[in-house]
Amino acid sequence: MNPLGGHQEVPTFDYVGMLWRRKWLLTFGALLGVGLGYLWYTKQPPVYQSTAEVQITTPNAANSLPMEGIEYQAFNNPLADEIRVIRSELVLRDAAEMGELGKTKTFAGMSNEQIASVLSSSRELILAPINDNMAGNVITVSFSCNDPNETQRVVQSVVDAYAKYLQSMHRNVGEETLTYIDEARGDVLNRLQELEREYDKFKQTTLLVNRGGTRTSVHRENADKLLAEKQKLSMERTTLFGQHQAISQAIEAKQEPEAILAMLKQALGESLLPEEEQEDGTELFTARRTDKLARPVQKRSEMMRQDQLFPLKLKEQELMGSFAPSHPAVASLRIKIRGVEQLIAEVEASERRLEIEMQKELDELQAEAEREAALRAGTEDTPEDELLALQRQVNVRLVALDQGLKSLDQQLAAISDAYNSEREQARIEEGAEIKAAGFERDISRQRELYERIVARFDELNIVSEIDGRRVSELNSPKKGWQVAPTLSRNLAMGCFLGLLGAGGIGYLLEWSDKSYHSPDEIAEHLRMPVIGHIPAVRPDMEKVKAMKSQLDPSLCTYFQPRSTFCEAYRAIRTALYFSNQKRDGVNKVIQVTSAVPSDGKSTITANLAVATAQAGKNVLLIDCDFRRPRVHQLFKLESKRGVAWMVQNMPNDPRQSAADLVGEAIQETEIPNLSVMPCGERPANPAELLSSPKFDQMLTLLKEKFDLILIDSPPMLAVTDPSNIAGRVDGVILVIRIRKVIRPMAVRASRMLETLGANVLGVVVNGVGSREAYGYGSKYYRSRTNYYTGDHYRSGYGYSYGNSYGTGDNYEYSNYYEDTTDDTPIVDSTANLGGNDPAGHASAAGSGRSV
Repeated sequence: MNPLGGHQEVPTFDYVGMLWRRKWLLTFGALLGVGLGYLWYTKQPPVYQSTAEVQITTPNAANSLPMEGIEYQAFNNPLADEIRVIRSELVLRDAAEMGELGKTKTFAGMSNEQIASVLSSSRELILAPINDNMAGNVITVSFSCNDPNETQRVVQSVVDAYAKYLQSMHRNVGEETLTYIDEARGDVLNRLQELEREYDKFKQTTLLVNRGGTRTSVHRENADKLLAEKQKLSMERTTLFGQHQAISQAIEAKQEPEAILAMLKQALGESLLPEEEQEDGTELFTARRTDKLARPVQKRSEMMRQDQLFPLKLKEQELMGSFAPSHPAVASLRIKIRGVEQLIAEVEASERRLEIEMQKELDELQAEAEREAALRAGTEDTPEDELLALQRQVNVRLVALDQGLKSLDQQLAAISDAYNSEREQARIEEGAEIKAAGFERDISRQRELYERIVARFDELNIVSEIDGRRVSELNSPKKGWQVAPTLSRNLAMGCFLGLLGAGGIGYLLEWSDKSYHSPDEIAEHLRMPVIGHIPAVRPDMEKVKAMKSQLDPSLCTYFQPRSTFCEAYRAIRTALYFSNQKRDGVNKVIQVTSAVPSDGKSTITANLAVATAQAGKNVLLIDCDFRRPRVHQLFKLESKRGVAWMVQNMPNDPRQSAADLVGEAIQETEIPNLSVMPCGERPANPAELLSSPKFDQMLTLLKEKFDLILIDSPPMLAVTDPSNIAGRVDGVILVIRIRKVIRPMAVRASRMLETLGANVLGVVVNGVGSREAYGYGSKYYRSRTNYYTGDHYRSGYGYSYGNSYGTGDNYEYSNYYEDTTDDTPIVDSTANLGGNDPAGHASAAGSGRSV
């Protein structure tokens, strides 16, 4: 319940009317959705599908086994279980292996296990019974991807793998012992195959090489070779160093130069030459020694290139034939190749530095020898010269011996670094070697066990093969055909989404709309009946001029009595006669008001009065709109004396007669049976006049003289004057002009009348067919085109009245209170509300002022 005592409003929503009113928005949304659907269709890659139909058959009878006590039992699994089996990773792994699916574009670079895992959970692989009949024995196998050839390949692989699975799983023997042996053989074989697959996969990801049937590390072999070379060079250096120490001690002991020279020749591996060859063979000796010292270093770099780098290159070529360049095994092998190449580069750099140093020293010794030879050639030989020559030979060989030691040291250092590196790599691969050895042991044991089981199985020789379930291809898979994207489906989905979006936008627009769209909506929302609809039209000025009348052209019931507009007022008149009877008599005093200004209530009241007078009723039209009187302007009457004057001059004693005042306040019009009581001089206290007891006395007096009294009152939400009148009349008519934001104002006005306890006869809808009333009543009055073809809202009934009220759609009422453009004077009549003027005239006590 609301605070005013009425029932809470239950909002309703006209979905059909909303869709009809927003049909252009829906059409645009549908077209936009279709366009977007077509654009989406052009952007999607094609999807192809291949399908096969397979039948699972079970034998009718079983062959008996050649042993007593063993019987064959056939199993009949439902299709749901068969579908689970086909989708299992066990079958799909075999399908990936049999069809070599790892070489396709869809599964490129994936192992069989990965392919099985992807297919097991993939929506592209569809397994379903034909015609959704689980009791049958036919299954459809479908697969979709972007390549038509791959779809056929995958489906065929799945069918073949499932056939293989059934063949392997449903073969049985007649004897329990053979069953156990066969199961053991299968287990061992599976384990052996699994170990072999894992071992093969392990071999593809490791750099171990096969040496004599054993997987060993290349780095370990290289380390062993380097260690042997290192030991050899160490022994050579030890020998040469000992000789160098002996020669040094001989020199310190100042032994004979010939003996020292002989020791040097022995250390350097020279033969004892004649004296002449010794003196002239310095260059030959130097070249021979240089070649001897350089040869081991060259052999070392070349040996590393041949023994380490070449095998790795060959291994890389083998892996590239089976795997992609991004495979982990290939990437790891390339890292090792780069490490070996870097080590070889370092050894070669050391060789070049040593060669340069040795060549430099030998060049210096050769130059010195040549200079001494030149000096000897210019002088005679003396014993001292011979001694000096002998000493120079000793010095040259001593230098060569030092260079030999240095060369050995450099070679040892390079080989030591290479050995340490290889040993570290070998230590890293110890785990791989251990794992490889474990694989070899497990495979060897499983192979031996498998061979023993097979031998035992053959020895028994009583196996009886029993037919199990089999797979028959009813329809083999064909090259895939395109199944997506589908133009019709995309267009339909786009149209649906466009309609859905447009409908949502239309719903939001309707929800935010504060106007009315149908009579039922007004009646349900305001809980009042709709008794009439007044269209918005332009007055026919030619007829007005032809009739030469002074009345306002908006009185269509007088100037256009045969028009449909006049029929609208006659319908309201009929509704008042037959639909709103009081229990104790007819409704003689009816108030006409509106929710807000600009609703056209004055024009409607005047036309309703004319239509009723034309029916032969004696009608009085009272203008109680003291703020903005309009009735006297419609009928071109004087407004000096009227309602305000009569209320002021009513006698205080109800028993006194005031019949003589009626003749002065009421004016006749040129329309028969219609009288008008204008507002008169505008009072300064209209609310007090309308709420005084004298106003009730005036209405009681007028009821006796007229058949119907129509009261034109101000808007309900603008002033409080109509609230004072509503409780004193027999019925109230609420006028509502159709516009965008009228709903909340109409609700407020209806709730005010409900609170006042007024007898609301119904609602009159004004402005039907105007631009602001677009969509109103279309489903009720679509056939009455003349009724709603008016497109001149500002020329409709009541516009001139409404235009003089508030401003804009916000209904600001400040102009309503303060406007003084009317020429009717404003007088203060408060003093005469309680007494009677003996002269029967209104007293203008005080100056006029606006309220």
